[in-house]
Amino acid sequence: MRPLLLLLAVVLGACTSVQGSLMGKLSIQVEGLPPGVEARVAVQPLGKQVGGSQTLEVPEGTYEVVAEPVAGPSGERYLPTVEGSPAKVEYGKTVQVRVVYAVDGSSLPGTLVLVVEGLPEGAEARIRVQGEGVDRAVRATESLRLRPGVYTLRAEAVSYAGERYLPSPSVDFVNLSPGSVVSKAVSYAKEVRTGELLVVVSGLPSGVQARVRVRDGLGSTVASLTGSRLLQLPAGVYFVEADPVEGYAPSVLGSPASVQAGGRSEVQVAYQAQPKPGFDLSVSPTSLSLRQGQSATLVASIVPRNGFSATISFTLVSPPTGVALSGGPVSPDGPVDVPLILSVGDSVAPGSYALVVRAEGGGVSRTQTLALEVSPSTGQLALSILFEGAPPGTEGYVVVSGPSGEQVITQSRVLTLPPGTYTLTAYAVQAGGVSYNPNPPGGTVRVEAGQTASFTITYKASATP
Repeated sequence: MRPLLLLLAVVLGACTSVQGSLMGKLSIQVEGLPPGVEARVAVQPLGKQVGGSQTLEVPEGTYEVVAEPVAGPSGERYLPTVEGSPAKVEYGKTVQVRVVYAVDGSSLPGTLVLVVEGLPEGAEARIRVQGEGVDRAVRATESLRLRPGVYTLRAEAVSYAGERYLPSPSVDFVNLSPGSVVSKAVSYAKEVRTGELLVVVSGLPSGVQARVRVRDGLGSTVASLTGSRLLQLPAGVYFVEADPVEGYAPSVLGSPASVQAGGRSEVQVAYQAQPKPGFDLSVSPTSLSLRQGQSATLVASIVPRNGFSATISFTLVSPPTGVALSGGPVSPDGPVDVPLILSVGDSVAPGSYALVVRAEGGGVSRTQTLALEVSPSTGQLALSILFEGAPPGTEGYVVVSGPSGEQVITQSRVLTLPPGTYTLTAYAVQAGGVSYNPNPPGGTVRVEAGQTASFTITYKASATP
Protein backbone atom coordinates (compact mmCIF):
# COMPACT_ATOMS: atom_id res chain seq x y z
CA MET A 1 0.00 0.00 0.00
CA ARG A 2 2.81 2.43 0.86
CA PRO A 3 4.54 2.09 -2.60
CA LEU A 4 1.21 2.72 -4.33
CA LEU A 5 0.69 5.98 -2.42
CA LEU A 6 4.19 7.14 -3.31
CA LEU A 7 3.54 6.42 -7.01
CA LEU A 8 0.26 8.36 -6.92
CA ALA A 9 1.99 11.38 -5.34
CA VAL A 10 4.66 11.39 -8.07
CA VAL A 11 2.01 11.26 -10.82
CA LEU A 12 -0.04 14.14 -9.30
CA GLY A 13 3.09 16.27 -8.93
CA ALA A 14 3.96 15.69 -12.55
CA CYS A 15 0.44 16.72 -13.59
CA THR A 16 0.68 19.96 -11.61
CA SER A 17 3.99 20.83 -13.27
CA VAL A 18 2.53 20.32 -16.74
CA GLN A 19 -0.64 22.29 -15.91
CA GLY A 20 1.39 25.36 -14.85
CA SER A 21 2.98 25.67 -18.35
CA LEU A 22 0.09 24.72 -20.65
CA MET A 23 0.36 26.80 -23.86
CA GLY A 24 -2.06 28.01 -26.49
CA LYS A 25 -1.80 30.33 -29.49
CA LEU A 26 -2.93 33.94 -29.96
CA SER A 27 -3.22 34.88 -33.65
CA ILE A 28 -3.17 38.62 -34.33
CA GLN A 29 -4.30 39.58 -37.83
CA VAL A 30 -3.52 43.18 -38.91
CA GLU A 31 -5.42 44.51 -41.92
CA GLY A 32 -5.91 47.77 -43.79
CA LEU A 33 -2.39 49.26 -43.70
CA PRO A 34 -0.45 50.09 -46.88
CA PRO A 35 2.85 48.26 -47.52
CA GLY A 36 5.72 49.47 -45.39
CA VAL A 37 3.54 50.89 -42.61
CA GLU A 38 3.81 49.06 -39.31
CA ALA A 39 0.94 48.68 -36.90
CA ARG A 40 1.20 49.73 -33.27
CA VAL A 41 -0.31 46.82 -31.36
CA ALA A 42 0.39 45.77 -27.76
CA VAL A 43 -0.57 42.49 -26.07
CA GLN A 44 -1.32 42.87 -22.38
CA PRO A 45 -0.39 41.78 -19.77
CA LEU A 46 2.61 40.47 -21.73
CA GLY A 47 3.59 44.01 -22.75
CA LYS A 48 4.62 42.66 -26.16
CA GLN A 49 4.59 45.01 -29.16
CA VAL A 50 3.42 43.69 -32.55
CA GLY A 51 4.00 45.53 -35.84
CA GLY A 52 1.97 43.28 -38.13
CA SER A 53 0.10 39.99 -38.39
CA GLN A 54 1.68 37.45 -36.04
CA THR A 55 0.83 34.29 -34.07
CA LEU A 56 2.11 34.18 -30.50
CA GLU A 57 2.50 31.08 -28.34
CA VAL A 58 1.39 32.11 -24.89
CA PRO A 59 0.36 30.46 -21.60
CA GLU A 60 -3.31 29.86 -20.96
CA GLY A 61 -5.10 33.02 -19.84
CA THR A 62 -6.98 36.13 -20.93
CA TYR A 63 -5.17 38.72 -23.07
CA GLU A 64 -6.04 42.29 -24.04
CA VAL A 65 -4.97 43.48 -27.49
CA VAL A 66 -4.62 47.27 -27.73
CA ALA A 67 -3.94 49.17 -30.98
CA GLU A 68 -2.96 52.79 -31.59
CA PRO A 69 -3.33 55.03 -34.69
CA VAL A 70 -0.42 55.18 -37.15
CA ALA A 71 0.66 57.60 -39.89
CA GLY A 72 0.75 56.66 -43.55
CA PRO A 73 3.42 57.58 -46.14
CA SER A 74 1.65 60.83 -47.07
CA GLY A 75 0.91 61.91 -43.53
CA GLU A 76 -2.61 60.41 -43.46
CA ARG A 77 -3.73 58.76 -40.24
CA TYR A 78 -4.99 55.19 -39.92
CA LEU A 79 -7.38 54.47 -37.05
CA PRO A 80 -7.61 50.93 -35.61
CA THR A 81 -10.59 48.79 -34.64
CA VAL A 82 -9.88 45.70 -32.52
CA GLU A 83 -12.18 42.67 -32.89
CA GLY A 84 -12.07 39.72 -30.48
CA SER A 85 -10.30 41.37 -27.56
CA PRO A 86 -10.07 40.43 -24.75
CA ALA A 87 -9.18 36.92 -25.94
CA LYS A 88 -9.19 33.77 -23.76
CA VAL A 89 -6.36 31.38 -24.73
CA GLU A 90 -6.81 27.70 -23.84
CA TYR A 91 -4.37 24.83 -23.96
CA GLY A 92 -3.71 23.57 -27.47
CA LYS A 93 -6.09 26.04 -29.14
CA THR A 94 -5.63 29.10 -31.36
CA VAL A 95 -7.62 32.27 -30.70
CA GLN A 96 -7.72 35.02 -33.34
CA VAL A 97 -7.89 38.79 -32.77
CA ARG A 98 -8.36 41.10 -35.77
CA VAL A 99 -6.91 44.62 -35.84
CA VAL A 100 -8.50 46.45 -38.77
CA TYR A 101 -7.04 49.84 -39.72
CA ALA A 102 -9.04 52.37 -41.74
CA VAL A 103 -7.82 55.66 -43.09
CA ASP A 104 -9.07 58.81 -41.32
CA GLY A 105 -10.74 60.77 -44.11
CA SER A 106 -9.99 64.09 -42.44
CA SER A 107 -6.23 63.38 -42.65
CA LEU A 108 -6.03 62.50 -46.36
CA PRO A 109 -3.51 64.66 -48.22
CA GLY A 110 -4.66 67.14 -50.81
CA THR A 111 -3.10 67.78 -54.20
CA LEU A 112 -1.88 71.22 -55.25
CA VAL A 113 -1.34 71.54 -58.99
CA LEU A 114 0.89 74.56 -59.50
CA VAL A 115 1.00 75.76 -63.11
CA VAL A 116 3.77 78.14 -64.20
CA GLU A 117 3.11 80.20 -67.34
CA GLY A 118 4.79 82.95 -69.32
CA LEU A 119 8.48 82.15 -68.85
CA PRO A 120 10.71 81.54 -71.88
CA GLU A 121 12.28 78.10 -72.36
CA GLY A 122 15.20 77.63 -70.01
CA ALA A 123 13.98 80.11 -67.38
CA GLU A 124 13.07 78.76 -63.95
CA ALA A 125 10.29 80.13 -61.79
CA ARG A 126 10.98 81.38 -58.27
CA ILE A 127 8.02 80.18 -56.22
CA ARG A 128 7.86 79.00 -52.62
CA VAL A 129 5.06 76.96 -51.08
CA GLN A 130 4.92 77.45 -47.30
CA GLY A 131 2.61 76.23 -44.56
CA GLU A 132 1.79 73.26 -42.31
CA GLY A 133 5.51 72.66 -41.74
CA VAL A 134 6.30 72.75 -45.49
CA ASP A 135 8.75 75.17 -47.12
CA ARG A 136 9.33 74.05 -50.69
CA ALA A 137 10.74 75.71 -53.79
CA VAL A 138 8.97 75.23 -57.13
CA ARG A 139 10.82 75.93 -60.40
CA ALA A 140 8.24 74.78 -62.95
CA THR A 141 4.76 73.30 -63.25
CA GLU A 142 4.44 70.65 -60.57
CA SER A 143 1.87 68.57 -58.68
CA LEU A 144 2.38 68.48 -54.90
CA ARG A 145 0.74 66.13 -52.39
CA LEU A 146 0.38 68.03 -49.13
CA ARG A 147 -1.35 67.51 -45.81
CA PRO A 148 -4.64 69.43 -45.38
CA GLY A 149 -4.26 73.05 -44.32
CA VAL A 150 -3.58 76.58 -45.52
CA TYR A 151 -0.55 77.29 -47.70
CA THR A 152 1.00 80.52 -48.89
CA LEU A 153 2.35 80.84 -52.42
CA ARG A 154 5.04 83.49 -52.87
CA ALA A 155 6.37 84.21 -56.34
CA GLU A 156 9.37 86.42 -57.09
CA ALA A 157 10.51 88.14 -60.25
CA VAL A 158 12.77 86.15 -62.61
CA SER A 159 15.65 87.65 -64.56
CA TYR A 160 16.62 85.79 -67.73
CA ALA A 161 18.48 86.74 -70.91
CA GLY A 162 18.56 90.41 -69.97
CA GLU A 163 14.84 90.63 -69.33
CA ARG A 164 12.90 90.72 -66.07
CA TYR A 165 9.69 88.76 -65.67
CA LEU A 166 7.13 89.65 -63.01
CA PRO A 167 4.78 87.07 -61.44
CA SER A 168 1.04 87.43 -61.02
CA PRO A 169 -0.06 86.91 -58.38
CA SER A 170 3.05 87.42 -56.31
CA VAL A 171 1.25 86.14 -53.18
CA ASP A 172 -1.64 83.72 -53.07
CA PHE A 173 -3.26 81.40 -50.54
CA VAL A 174 -4.49 77.84 -50.89
CA ASN A 175 -6.82 76.03 -48.50
CA LEU A 176 -6.38 72.30 -49.07
CA SER A 177 -9.12 70.12 -47.67
CA PRO A 178 -8.63 66.35 -47.22
CA GLY A 179 -8.45 64.53 -50.55
CA SER A 180 -9.05 67.70 -52.60
CA VAL A 181 -7.29 68.81 -55.79
CA VAL A 182 -6.64 72.54 -56.16
CA SER A 183 -5.05 74.19 -59.17
CA LYS A 184 -3.21 77.49 -58.98
CA ALA A 185 -1.50 79.35 -61.80
CA VAL A 186 1.38 81.81 -61.57
CA SER A 187 1.68 83.83 -64.75
CA TYR A 188 4.92 85.63 -65.52
CA ALA A 189 4.94 88.66 -67.80
CA LYS A 190 7.84 90.69 -69.13
CA GLU A 191 8.28 93.87 -67.08
CA VAL A 192 7.19 97.06 -68.77
CA ARG A 193 8.44 100.52 -68.01
CA THR A 194 6.68 102.03 -65.04
CA GLY A 195 5.96 105.35 -63.42
CA GLU A 196 5.13 106.34 -59.86
CA LEU A 197 1.77 107.05 -58.24
CA LEU A 198 1.97 108.66 -54.81
CA VAL A 199 -1.19 108.20 -52.75
CA VAL A 200 -1.17 110.50 -49.70
CA VAL A 201 -3.64 109.64 -46.92
CA SER A 202 -4.32 112.24 -44.20
CA GLY A 203 -6.76 113.04 -41.42
CA LEU A 204 -6.90 109.69 -39.59
CA PRO A 205 -5.80 109.33 -35.95
CA SER A 206 -3.04 106.92 -34.99
CA GLY A 207 -4.14 103.30 -35.12
CA VAL A 208 -6.98 103.85 -37.62
CA GLN A 209 -6.30 102.38 -41.06
CA ALA A 210 -7.57 103.82 -44.31
CA ARG A 211 -9.43 101.78 -46.92
CA VAL A 212 -8.14 102.89 -50.31
CA ARG A 213 -8.19 101.05 -53.65
CA VAL A 214 -6.28 101.83 -56.84
CA ARG A 215 -7.85 100.52 -60.06
CA ASP A 216 -6.45 100.48 -63.58
CA GLY A 217 -8.30 101.50 -66.72
CA LEU A 218 -9.89 98.03 -66.99
CA GLY A 219 -11.39 98.28 -63.51
CA SER A 220 -9.02 95.77 -61.92
CA THR A 221 -7.70 96.53 -58.45
CA VAL A 222 -3.93 96.98 -58.60
CA ALA A 223 -3.42 98.03 -54.96
CA SER A 224 -5.33 98.10 -51.67
CA LEU A 225 -3.90 100.63 -49.24
CA THR A 226 -4.28 101.34 -45.52
CA GLY A 227 -2.09 104.44 -45.52
CA SER A 228 0.11 106.65 -47.68
CA ARG A 229 2.16 104.75 -50.27
CA LEU A 230 4.32 105.25 -53.34
CA LEU A 231 3.31 102.79 -56.07
CA GLN A 232 5.37 101.66 -59.07
CA LEU A 233 2.85 101.12 -61.88
CA PRO A 234 2.88 100.57 -65.63
CA ALA A 235 2.09 103.71 -67.56
CA GLY A 236 -1.63 104.33 -67.78
CA VAL A 237 -4.67 105.91 -66.14
CA TYR A 238 -5.55 104.94 -62.56
CA PHE A 239 -8.59 105.57 -60.40
CA VAL A 240 -8.27 106.00 -56.63
CA GLU A 241 -11.28 105.17 -54.41
CA ALA A 242 -11.66 105.34 -50.62
CA ASP A 243 -14.24 104.03 -48.13
CA PRO A 244 -15.31 105.57 -44.80
CA VAL A 245 -13.64 104.10 -41.70
CA GLU A 246 -14.64 104.33 -38.03
CA GLY A 247 -16.58 107.57 -38.33
CA TYR A 248 -14.24 109.25 -40.83
CA ALA A 249 -15.39 110.12 -44.37
CA PRO A 250 -12.88 110.45 -47.25
CA SER A 251 -12.56 112.97 -50.06
CA VAL A 252 -10.31 112.15 -53.04
CA LEU A 253 -8.44 114.84 -54.98
CA GLY A 254 -6.48 114.09 -58.17
CA SER A 255 -8.29 110.97 -59.38
CA PRO A 256 -8.18 109.74 -62.11
CA ALA A 257 -4.40 110.06 -62.31
CA SER A 258 -2.30 109.61 -65.45
CA VAL A 259 0.95 107.75 -64.75
CA GLN A 260 3.70 108.40 -67.30
CA ALA A 261 6.72 106.14 -67.71
CA GLY A 262 9.49 107.54 -65.52
CA GLY A 263 7.18 110.20 -64.04
CA ARG A 264 5.21 110.67 -60.82
CA SER A 265 1.54 111.52 -60.21
CA GLU A 266 -0.07 112.28 -56.86
CA VAL A 267 -3.53 111.67 -55.40
CA GLN A 268 -4.69 113.11 -52.05
CA VAL A 269 -7.11 111.15 -49.85
CA ALA A 270 -8.25 113.37 -46.95
CA TYR A 271 -10.37 111.91 -44.15
CA GLN A 272 -12.60 114.03 -41.92
CA ALA A 273 -14.41 112.99 -38.76
CA GLN A 274 -18.14 112.43 -39.20
CA PRO A 275 -20.48 113.38 -36.37
CA LYS A 276 -21.36 110.25 -34.43
CA PRO A 277 -24.99 109.34 -33.75
CA GLY A 278 -26.10 110.49 -30.31
CA PHE A 279 -28.82 112.32 -28.43
CA ASP A 280 -29.43 115.30 -26.14
CA LEU A 281 -30.95 114.90 -22.67
CA SER A 282 -32.80 117.39 -20.49
CA VAL A 283 -34.77 116.64 -17.31
CA SER A 284 -37.61 118.75 -15.92
CA PRO A 285 -37.88 119.90 -13.21
CA THR A 286 -34.25 120.17 -12.20
CA SER A 287 -35.11 120.47 -8.50
CA LEU A 288 -37.96 119.25 -6.31
CA SER A 289 -38.91 118.67 -2.70
CA LEU A 290 -40.48 115.44 -1.44
CA ARG A 291 -41.45 114.07 1.93
CA GLN A 292 -40.36 110.66 3.08
CA GLY A 293 -42.48 108.01 1.33
CA GLN A 294 -43.53 110.32 -1.52
CA SER A 295 -42.87 110.11 -5.28
CA ALA A 296 -42.97 112.60 -8.14
CA THR A 297 -43.00 112.56 -11.94
CA LEU A 298 -40.04 113.86 -13.95
CA VAL A 299 -39.98 114.40 -17.69
CA ALA A 300 -36.85 113.34 -19.60
CA SER A 301 -36.70 115.04 -23.00
CA ILE A 302 -34.69 113.14 -25.65
CA VAL A 303 -33.58 114.68 -28.95
CA PRO A 304 -31.79 112.18 -31.30
CA ARG A 305 -28.84 113.45 -33.37
CA ASN A 306 -27.16 112.17 -36.56
CA GLY A 307 -29.47 109.22 -37.12
CA PHE A 308 -29.42 107.82 -33.59
CA SER A 309 -31.96 104.98 -33.28
CA ALA A 310 -30.90 102.76 -30.35
CA THR A 311 -32.92 102.00 -27.21
CA ILE A 312 -32.31 104.40 -24.30
CA SER A 313 -32.67 103.38 -20.64
CA PHE A 314 -32.76 105.66 -17.58
CA THR A 315 -31.02 105.19 -14.23
CA LEU A 316 -29.71 107.12 -11.24
CA VAL A 317 -25.95 107.20 -10.75
CA SER A 318 -25.08 105.91 -7.25
CA PRO A 319 -28.33 107.09 -5.63
CA PRO A 320 -28.73 107.14 -1.83
CA THR A 321 -30.41 104.06 -0.39
CA GLY A 322 -34.17 104.35 -0.68
CA VAL A 323 -34.19 106.74 -3.66
CA ALA A 324 -35.24 105.08 -6.92
CA LEU A 325 -36.04 106.04 -10.53
CA SER A 326 -38.38 104.09 -12.83
CA GLY A 327 -39.64 104.59 -16.36
CA GLY A 328 -38.55 103.90 -19.92
CA PRO A 329 -36.82 102.51 -21.90
CA VAL A 330 -37.55 104.33 -25.14
CA SER A 331 -36.48 103.87 -28.78
CA PRO A 332 -36.81 107.35 -30.27
CA ASP A 333 -37.31 108.07 -33.95
CA GLY A 334 -37.51 111.78 -33.18
CA PRO A 335 -37.75 114.13 -30.17
CA VAL A 336 -39.70 112.49 -27.35
CA ASP A 337 -40.66 113.21 -23.72
CA VAL A 338 -40.39 110.25 -21.35
CA PRO A 339 -42.18 110.29 -17.95
CA LEU A 340 -40.01 109.03 -15.09
CA ILE A 341 -41.07 108.34 -11.49
CA LEU A 342 -38.73 109.43 -8.69
CA SER A 343 -39.54 107.67 -5.40
CA VAL A 344 -38.28 108.50 -1.90
CA GLY A 345 -38.53 105.71 0.67
CA ASP A 346 -39.70 106.15 4.26
CA SER A 347 -36.16 105.44 5.50
CA VAL A 348 -34.43 108.20 3.51
CA ALA A 349 -32.97 110.74 5.92
CA PRO A 350 -34.26 114.31 5.56
CA GLY A 351 -31.78 116.59 3.82
CA SER A 352 -30.50 117.84 0.46
CA TYR A 353 -29.33 115.42 -2.24
CA ALA A 354 -27.62 115.98 -5.59
CA LEU A 355 -28.88 113.22 -7.88
CA VAL A 356 -27.52 112.35 -11.32
CA VAL A 357 -29.99 111.07 -13.93
CA ARG A 358 -28.28 109.01 -16.64
CA ALA A 359 -29.72 108.13 -20.07
CA GLU A 360 -27.75 105.46 -21.91
CA GLY A 361 -28.06 103.55 -25.18
CA GLY A 362 -26.23 102.70 -28.39
CA GLY A 363 -22.87 103.32 -26.74
CA VAL A 364 -23.88 106.90 -25.86
CA SER A 365 -24.40 108.16 -22.30
CA ARG A 366 -25.81 111.50 -21.17
CA THR A 367 -26.37 112.79 -17.61
CA GLN A 368 -28.11 115.67 -15.84
CA THR A 369 -28.07 116.65 -12.19
CA LEU A 370 -31.24 116.89 -10.12
CA ALA A 371 -31.51 118.69 -6.76
CA LEU A 372 -33.70 116.79 -4.28
CA GLU A 373 -34.83 118.07 -0.89
CA VAL A 374 -36.25 115.38 1.39
CA SER A 375 -38.41 116.53 4.31
CA PRO A 376 -39.79 114.44 7.17
CA SER A 377 -43.16 112.78 6.71
CA THR A 378 -44.11 113.41 10.38
CA GLY A 379 -44.27 116.31 12.84
CA GLN A 380 -44.05 116.53 16.62
CA LEU A 381 -46.41 117.49 19.42
CA ALA A 382 -44.77 118.62 22.65
CA LEU A 383 -47.45 117.91 25.29
CA SER A 384 -46.74 119.35 28.76
CA ILE A 385 -48.76 117.97 31.72
CA LEU A 386 -48.11 120.10 34.84
CA PHE A 387 -49.37 119.89 38.46
CA GLU A 388 -49.70 122.57 41.12
CA GLY A 389 -49.45 121.29 44.71
CA ALA A 390 -49.78 117.62 43.84
CA PRO A 391 -47.56 114.95 45.37
CA PRO A 392 -44.52 113.92 43.31
CA GLY A 393 -45.29 111.26 40.71
CA THR A 394 -48.91 112.27 40.25
CA GLU A 395 -50.08 111.42 36.70
CA GLY A 396 -52.65 113.15 34.56
CA TYR A 397 -55.05 111.61 32.08
CA VAL A 398 -55.08 113.16 28.58
CA VAL A 399 -56.55 111.48 25.49
CA VAL A 400 -54.92 112.47 22.15
CA SER A 401 -56.95 111.51 19.08
CA GLY A 402 -56.41 112.26 15.39
CA PRO A 403 -55.13 110.77 12.07
CA SER A 404 -52.89 108.27 13.88
CA GLY A 405 -55.67 106.99 16.15
CA GLU A 406 -56.15 107.51 19.89
CA GLN A 407 -53.68 107.29 22.76
CA VAL A 408 -53.64 108.16 26.49
CA ILE A 409 -50.83 110.35 27.82
CA THR A 410 -50.22 110.67 31.60
CA GLN A 411 -46.96 112.65 31.70
CA SER A 412 -45.25 115.36 29.69
CA ARG A 413 -44.04 113.89 26.40
CA VAL A 414 -42.99 114.74 22.82
CA LEU A 415 -45.11 112.76 20.36
CA THR A 416 -44.12 112.00 16.75
CA LEU A 417 -47.29 112.12 14.65
CA PRO A 418 -48.43 112.19 11.02
CA PRO A 419 -49.48 115.67 9.84
CA GLY A 420 -53.07 116.63 10.71
CA THR A 421 -55.38 118.09 13.37
CA TYR A 422 -55.44 116.41 16.78
CA THR A 423 -58.00 116.71 19.61
CA LEU A 424 -56.79 116.67 23.24
CA THR A 425 -59.23 115.81 26.07
CA ALA A 426 -58.02 116.05 29.71
CA TYR A 427 -59.78 114.40 32.66
CA ALA A 428 -59.63 115.14 36.43
CA VAL A 429 -57.45 112.85 38.56
CA GLN A 430 -57.24 111.97 42.30
CA ALA A 431 -54.05 112.13 44.33
CA GLY A 432 -53.77 111.95 48.16
CA GLY A 433 -57.53 112.26 48.54
CA VAL A 434 -57.51 115.51 46.59
CA SER A 435 -59.14 115.99 43.17
CA TYR A 436 -57.11 117.83 40.52
CA ASN A 437 -58.83 119.42 37.56
CA PRO A 438 -57.13 120.11 34.18
CA ASN A 439 -56.87 123.59 32.75
CA PRO A 440 -57.71 123.84 29.98
CA PRO A 441 -59.74 120.64 29.88
CA GLY A 442 -58.70 120.06 26.24
CA GLY A 443 -58.38 121.64 22.82
CA THR A 444 -57.15 121.08 19.25
CA VAL A 445 -53.69 121.42 17.75
CA ARG A 446 -52.36 121.27 14.17
CA VAL A 447 -49.25 119.10 13.54
CA GLU A 448 -47.21 119.97 10.42
CA ALA A 449 -44.57 117.69 8.82
CA GLY A 450 -41.11 118.59 10.01
CA GLN A 451 -42.40 121.02 12.66
CA THR A 452 -43.10 120.87 16.42
CA ALA A 453 -46.43 122.03 17.89
CA SER A 454 -46.92 122.46 21.68
CA PHE A 455 -49.83 122.21 24.11
CA THR A 456 -49.81 122.64 27.93
CA ILE A 457 -52.35 121.33 30.46
CA THR A 458 -52.02 122.33 34.12
CA TYR A 459 -53.72 120.32 36.87
CA LYS A 460 -54.84 122.30 39.98
CA ALA A 461 -56.47 121.10 43.18
CA SER A 462 -60.21 121.68 43.23
CA ALA A 463 -61.53 124.17 45.81
CA THR A 464 -62.71 122.58 49.10
CA PRO A 465 -66.49 123.20 49.71
